Amino acid sequence: MSPSDATPPPAPGSTGEAIPASAARLFEKNGRAFLFDACHRQWFELDPAERAAARILFGEERDTACAGVTADEIEAAVERLSALREKGYFRDYPVMAPPFDPRLARVTQVILSRRCSLACRYCFRRSDRSSAPETMSRETMEATAEFAAERAATLGQACYLVLGGTSEIALSLPERDAFVALLARHSARRGISSLAISPLSNFAFHDRPDFLDRLQELGVCCTSLDGPPQAHDALRVHPDGRGSYQEVRRNAALLRERGHHLIASAVLTSLYTDIPGIYAHLFGLGFQHVGLKPVRSRPGEPWAIGRGLAAICDGYDRFAEGLLALDDAELLRRLMALRSSEVDYFSRFLARIFEQQALVRRCPAGIEELTVNTDGRLYLCPSLAGAPEACAGSVWEGVDDSALRRIYESMQGSKREPCNRCWAR
Repeated sequence: MSPSDATPPPAPGSTGEAIPASAARLFEKNGRAFLFDACHRQWFELDPAERAAARILFGEERDTACAGVTADEIEAAVERLSALREKGYFRDYPVMAPPFDPRLARVTQVILSRRCSLACRYCFRRSDRSSAPETMSRETMEATAEFAAERAATLGQACYLVLGGTSEIALSLPERDAFVALLARHSARRGISSLAISPLSNFAFHDRPDFLDRLQELGVCCTSLDGPPQAHDALRVHPDGRGSYQEVRRNAALLRERGHHLIASAVLTSLYTDIPGIYAHLFGLGFQHVGLKPVRSRPGEPWAIGRGLAAICDGYDRFAEGLLALDDAELLRRLMALRSSEVDYFSRFLARIFEQQALVRRCPAGIEELTVNTDGRLYLCPSLAGAPEACAGSVWEGVDDSALRRIYESMQGSKREPCNRCWAR
């Protein structure tokens, strides 16, 4: 066992003999055992006796893996771990959420249109149970621009919006241009600046150089590509069922040839779990940055994460081992390429470890951002647009702060089961 000799600051929590499951975690890999102190972010490598002692303190029974270790050795190891607990290690700790502040929730997503050139099988737009129109009316655009500008001015900040995140922006360029003009007018009237960006396109349009010209002009920097053809074409299809891989790859290459830097945003499903293969394929196509995120779907869907969780975990194990096998320069290049993509869940996990952050919640929905649907109603995020339980007002009535407060409290890790008992919370 090799901890620091320095005594850590005292940690609040239980003082019983057993180690709380939410205070420490035992990891075993390649014949080596490690104990992670979640509160102080301290790793301890354990010898066989200490491994057995840790299992005892966790309330687990000794198993055959402890064969060859004497009772006296285990007893001595228990005393060593107990001495560390007396110093303040391996104790539960609360994760306190800051007070709710409705002013933090700002409009960041505006759904101007739901037109899309694809019919992706896992698209969350299919869950919209509202009667919202396909395209936002001029009246609703006006009210949305006024609402966003007024809210930004009240907060004393620039009016910053994201457009087109839930549809194909190339198919709603007239609506985008009209809305940007309205937003600029309402913002200028209040003495603030405005910026409306459209970062994402699916690039699934055939022989339309005019689309590419506009996308480059708008600074579109991200496209959806789920990996090799067998991964992408299984779910990201045209309305007639044709895969879209070749179109996306071709149009992305054309933009890269123009010097445009692009991010590949891949959706991970249980249908294709070769994590190293997905990253290798996308980096091989020349994408400077790659982001991989799990699919949002109901558990019963064939592509749901839960159906392939073991294979996905194994895929991430192999991906991490592959990174560690790289030389330092290449490892840094890969990590920077991942870190530059805010949607990649693996890189966000690494960033939290590096920055030693304990998050009270993972999702910013309804807390840092809101979404305006095509009917002018406010929702927690684009994927929940149309869900009645996620509605938080409208651009005419304003934000329902009580609804945001309920969501804020329900998403706190310290109040959710089983999150509040998790070592990694």
